[in-house]
This record gives sequence, C-alpha cells and structure tokens, in this order.
Amino acid sequence: MNIIHAPDAIELSLDQSAVGAEMDRMPSIKLLLDGQPGKFRVNFGNGAVNFLENSPLGRELLGKSLHQISSLTWTPDGIVAEKTGAVGQIEIGGYPLGPNSIARSIDPPSPPSGVSRLSRFVLAEPPIDGIIGLRVIGRFDITIANLAGKAWLERRDSNSFACHGVPRGSFNGTTGFTPWLYKEQAIVRTLVRGSPAEAAGMQPGDEIVSINDSTILTYYDHLDATCDVPAPVKVVFRNALGEHTTVLTPAEL
Repeated sequence: MNIIHAPDAIELSLDQSAVGAEMDRMPSIKLLLDGQPGKFRVNFGNGAVNFLENSPLGRELLGKSLHQISSLTWTPDGIVAEKTGAVGQIEIGGYPLGPNSIARSIDPPSPPSGVSRLSRFVLAEPPIDGIIGLRVIGRFDITIANLAGKAWLERRDSNSFACHGVPRGSFNGTTGFTPWLYKEQAIVRTLVRGSPAEAAGMQPGDEIVSINDSTILTYYDHLDATCDVPAPVKVVFRNALGEHTTVLTPAEL
C-alpha cells in the first residue's frame, strides 16, 4: 500500500547504528538547537534531547543553561551521572518547537569486562550528538517503513506528548526520582541530587515495591492523565538495608 505524505513531510533514513542493539535501525534526524545544527537518533520512549558524554554541542548548550540539575541514572551497564538543563529553541525542518530540556551524560559507565576502553570509545562515537525523544517530536505524526529504510515526520497542530514520567514543572518542584519497569521489575531509574528522594535514602537501582499503595503502571497512568506538577508520593522501596516507606513532598532545587 502506498502512503501519501504531505509535501512538507520530513524524510529520515533508518541508518544502522554502531552503539548497540537497542539503538539499531533507529531513524536519525537533523535539527537546530539555539541555531546550532545537530544530528540525533529518535527514541520513541524518551522525553528530552540527550547528548553523548563527549558531545561539544551538549557541553556548550548545557553550559548556557541558567538552571541545571544533577542526577544519577541506573543502566544495565552501571550508574551514569547526568546534568539536565534547558535549551532556548528547537527547530526541525524550519519548524520551531520552542524551548525544551536537554540532558548530557558526564560520567559514563565503565566498559564491560573484555572490552578495551579504546574499543568502547570507538563504539560510542557514531556521527550523531545523541538521542531525541517524544517531548520534542510530539507535534509530528511518525510513519516508519522498515523495508524501505525510511521514516517520515508530518506536522500536526497540537503536541501529543504525554507527561509520562516527567510532569510539567519538574524544574520548580520535584520529588527527585523516576521509576522504571525493567524486565518486569520496578526500580528507581533516576535520582536527582539534593532532592527529597535522595534525602529519603533512595538510590538508583533500588527496587520499588509500591507507589501510592499501587503499581508503577498505575502511577504512570495518573501522570499521563493529569500532567500535574508532582504531588506528594508515598513510595515503598527495598535495597540492601531492607524495606523502607517514605512520603516524598516535592521541593524546589
């Protein structure tokens, strides 16, 4: 079946990536960040613009941000230190999308055993700055044709991005943790430095037993439905020291 695309649709190539299977055959996209060009992979489950650790563009733009947040993120390869800020203007194909948050890894995990640091550096150096998520491209309908090796972005009037995991106002008030469902296990994926979650003793990778006396999926459904600034959250979590119950009240950082 032939799909008719709008004349101003942005066509992307489904390029092979050298950074691992989870990034394989993801479309790449060129855009302007504060007037500076960058090329990014599209991640359909990620909210912001995420830069590679050694991205010059990421260092420069994050350095201009007036408000920065430091955090630790759990990954299967280890814990990564990140900084998050804001970029003034994102533009795709001449279409301005307004300000958005950016994140940059500043302390990548150690390479797996048996892989030299040089090899890991080469694998982590594709000709792109990082990844871009749905909070940026939520004003586009996305069509993917794997066999043709193509993807298209077509503009829409309103933004379809849900507040999944990242409610509005998170820079002004935050509980400081992001839950994640990894291999059917709810865990603390990201912990913000100086946040109520850190003060409560939570760490990246801790098991989440319940959120507001329910599951992580119910918590996400609530965020997607309300898009509210974070409210107090009751969290039961478990780590090497045992099981803990805490109520996290959002705070400004």
